[in-house]
Amino acid sequence: MISVIIPVYDDRKHIIRCLNSIFSCNYKKQFEVIVVDDGSNDGLAEIVTSFPCRFVSTGINSGPGTARNLGAKFAKGDILAFVDSDCVVSEDWLPIIENVFLDNRIKAIAGRFSRNLNPEFIARYRYYEASFYMLNEKTFVNTFTASSFACRRDLFLKVGGFGNRPAGEEITLGYRLYKIGINILCVPEFVVAHHCLRTLMGYLKQQFIWMKNFFAVCQLYPEMVYFKGLLKKRNLIFQMIIQSLFVLGIIILLMNNKTILLIPFLLIIFFCLFLLNFSFLRHIKKNEKNYFSILKSIFTIFTRNFVWILGLLCGIKVKRLVPFLAAISFKKANF
Repeated sequence: MISVIIPVYDDRKHIIRCLNSIFSCNYKKQFEVIVVDDGSNDGLAEIVTSFPCRFVSTGINSGPGTARNLGAKFAKGDILAFVDSDCVVSEDWLPIIENVFLDNRIKAIAGRFSRNLNPEFIARYRYYEASFYMLNEKTFVNTFTASSFACRRDLFLKVGGFGNRPAGEEITLGYRLYKIGINILCVPEFVVAHHCLRTLMGYLKQQFIWMKNFFAVCQLYPEMVYFKGLLKKRNLIFQMIIQSLFVLGIIILLMNNKTILLIPFLLIIFFCLFLLNFSFLRHIKKNEKNYFSILKSIFTIFTRNFVWILGLLCGIKVKRLVPFLAAISFKKANF
């Protein structure tokens, strides 16, 4: 049996659509849905209890990883399927889970975003960013998004689930699976639609938290540099290096009263970002069908990279930095 686990925090406006999509799946066999309230204050219980699902609560806001782990403890199914409250699953979502796990060699699977459900540009950009790097072919990876993820229950409990981090919980679970030799199968058709963040500030806050926790976990587990993932890490590292040099250049120009050079200097940086993100920007142009979207996207990338740099700096653990740097110096590092 499949147990669907949904962590939710103050998201009553989206949970209804999420639950409706799950119970509308083209799936006739028995399954269960467990909604885990992560300390909400928006009257979530009265909405969830109107659906044929189990409702449990963490008591206080502890993060989605802790909420998912709690849901797993109450689950009766041998397959645990995870989806976020602001997502809508496809009608084949449950059948795909069952069919893939008929192969006993498959232990965990991850899906992708199929579309964005909010109209704002930043929401559309976030969808392009999240979906562009997700391959359209089946491949095994070590990193994933818990927005559409399924795992055999015995394996999930064996490795201790998502851990208790307030953020970066997928990274932790990916590492735990990696340590016992388990890869995650990326299944392109295992899709969800997502209510992506509507504002630039909300997006940047999300990216800061992600990078801070990502780098903190990387220092804790230096082996993660060998992870097989969908992101082109080398490209992203180059971008952050370029923008770090940009900050240094700005400081030097200001110290020497060369403010007249700031504009051409800035244009050079934007041109470099354009080249490094050419394929991604072409993907956006194809979907947005206008060139203004490219300019807005470059600005978003520019600000996001600065936020990443700040998150990385805030995530540094001095005692763990040296072994991490030693690990990424190995030639086998999968960048």
